[in-house]
Order: sequence, then C-alpha cells, then structure tokens
Amino acid sequence: MDNGEQVIRDGIAAIVRDLEPGIENALPDGRNAYLRLITITAGIEAEAGSSLRSSVLAGRAAGLSWERIGAVLGTSRQAAQQRFGEVRPAAPHAHTRRLTPVTAFDEMDRLDEAGKHGWHSVSFGTLYHDLEHSDQQWEHRRVSVFGSRRALEDEGWQRIGAMWIPWAYYARPTGTPALPDDALD
Repeated sequence: MDNGEQVIRDGIAAIVRDLEPGIENALPDGRNAYLRLITITAGIEAEAGSSLRSSVLAGRAAGLSWERIGAVLGTSRQAAQQRFGEVRPAAPHAHTRRLTPVTAFDEMDRLDEAGKHGWHSVSFGTLYHDLEHSDQQWEHRRVSVFGSRRALEDEGWQRIGAMWIPWAYYARPTGTPALPDDALD
C-alpha cells in the first residue's frame, strides 16, 4: 500500500469515528453497529463517487482529453466518456431556466443578479447553472470543497447539487421580496 492509499484509509476511519464515536467498541457486540457502519460508508462512497465525477468534468472543462482521463482511471477513453460524459437536461417548465454560458470569472456576478429577481441555482455543470424562481431574493456562495462548509450550513445555506471540484455552491433565501423579473441571458 502506498502512502496516498494509507492517508485515504486513515481519513475514512477518522470520518467514521467523527460520525459514530465509539463505533469500534460497539462492533464486536452488536449487529446494529454494523448497520450504522454500513450507512456511514455508503454515504462516503456516494460522496467519493460524486467527487470523482465532478473532478472528471472539471478536468474536461480544463481541457483534458478522455484518453488521458481514461488512462488515469485505468480504463479506455470510450469507457471514461460513457461513464462520465455530461448529460445536460433541459429546464422543464416556466419556473426554471438555464443561465449559460457562465464561467468561474462571471458566474457569481450573474447569480447575484439573478438572485435579486427571485432566481436561485438548483443544479449546475460546465458553463451553466439551472435556476428556479421564487417570490423572494436569493444569495449564492461558491466555496472551496477542501474547506469546512458546516458553518455555512448552520447559517441556513443550502448546498446546490454535488460538489464540483474545486468548488461547492450554496444558496439561501434572503427573506426580501424579489425584484420584478427581467430577462436573463
């Protein structure tokens, strides 16, 4: 086992201990402790899969080829593209719209403007945010996935979709009535 694998394993063990203090002592005596362990590790697996997907899509947005991504993942370029190729669903009804194209340089300004008119991001991908409309203004935040986000969530910020390495996106209503809706590009 290389050092990177050991760091990952130690990190996962620390997460499990943080979420279920004392679980290592409960395992020998109870099946319910195993159910709690399975629940936690299933959540870790789902989050790791989401992080892998966002890393691959961020790499694609940065110009990496499917061939190079497949090589790192130990698969063919075709298999990598089939597994991680982005699907962009269209906005389904009048209370949703897609804000596109947006980049890391302008997306927060454009989300701030949309938020004043009652629009908030509910999902995102390369060069777009899908927005939903409400009767109040919203604020948006983009933070590093590598920092703690617990304080934001404690302050009422709602995570938008899965993390998009290196970013996580959050939105929260302000309680202020939305301004009249102008057309957003």
